[in-house]
Amino acid sequence: MQTIHKLLGAMACALALSAGVAAPVSEQPASAAAAASASPPVFWPGADWATATPEEADMDAGALDDLVAFGAANEMDSMVITRHGRLVREAYYGDFKAEHKHRLNSATKGIVAALVGIAISQGHIRSPAAPVLGFFPNRTVAHRDARKEAITVQHLLDMTSGLDWQEPLTGGRVHSLMELRGSSDWVQFVLDRPMAQAPGAGFNYNSGNSHLLAAILTRQTGQPLHAYAQTHLFGPLGLRDVSWEADPQGISTGGFGVQMRTRDMARVALLYLRGGEWNGRQLVPREWVARVFAPTVSMGLGSARYADQWWSMPERGVFMAVGFHRQILLVMPRHGIAAAFTGRKHWAFAPWMDLLDRAAQTPSAVSTSVASPTGTAAER
Repeated sequence: MQTIHKLLGAMACALALSAGVAAPVSEQPASAAAAASASPPVFWPGADWATATPEEADMDAGALDDLVAFGAANEMDSMVITRHGRLVREAYYGDFKAEHKHRLNSATKGIVAALVGIAISQGHIRSPAAPVLGFFPNRTVAHRDARKEAITVQHLLDMTSGLDWQEPLTGGRVHSLMELRGSSDWVQFVLDRPMAQAPGAGFNYNSGNSHLLAAILTRQTGQPLHAYAQTHLFGPLGLRDVSWEADPQGISTGGFGVQMRTRDMARVALLYLRGGEWNGRQLVPREWVARVFAPTVSMGLGSARYADQWWSMPERGVFMAVGFHRQILLVMPRHGIAAAFTGRKHWAFAPWMDLLDRAAQTPSAVSTSVASPTGTAAER
């Protein structure tokens, strides 16, 4: 698994889809409303993405070529880069093709967080401050004390639950994750973990937190999480043939397990770039999406921050849902870029971000000290 304030605000009304691609709308943060006339046109994908040449998208073709070469040198499987809603460059490597689905690994967490926001807006979950144990009234929980009873949905979202868990992002064995996968009841395994610190005391990466979110969503919505996602997220986005692993009880895995096409991954990124709106319909509450762009939790990895299952490097303008071996949903609001990357190894974030800045014809931000976590478990 791997490293990552401004809210993208109001979007101008989108026109209805016709023959695949909608007419352009304005893309801008709420704070830039006065500059609407200067905003570039943006597009909504229809049945497929509208395309643009680098020149039409005001992107540097040479830098995009270098980015594709970077992917080849670093064992990427695919990349899809869009700007203002149009596909500008994509690449597929080796035997991996555009029609193939790819495992998102822990980038799944970003999708689960979006579903939590939807469920809260629909009244299925009272608020992020809701105590977690209250969602499991029929379970006997080991090591139950005041600290464990204080864990909230927000603590799960921010990886600050305080549960004792070993899943380091900087290398080493991910003992707790492997034990989770070997257990007969994943939810019980996570609930029974002892407390290592008080909730909110600090960041500790824990895929068990995300699985509890999936279990809460399943219980509160009264339906399988994959089905709920298809109705309220995947379907409206036009995603086709998404698959999702399940635990021994049939609960969709919260920390990893989604598989989808790279172009569909980019649609999820675009949804966040557009503040949770999709062609005039607010799928994820705008204020919920805004939280990702105002991260407050330090990951202990240089400047990296965490919020609602998303990584960020705010001074670089980079916000990501990240999975093991660099499965990435990328949002760069200042560039109007939504992108997706898949692969089979870890690579350094800094040169990759520099190439993205170059491609957007924007000088690279000041270099930052950001650790490049490696992880060791393929299921992340």
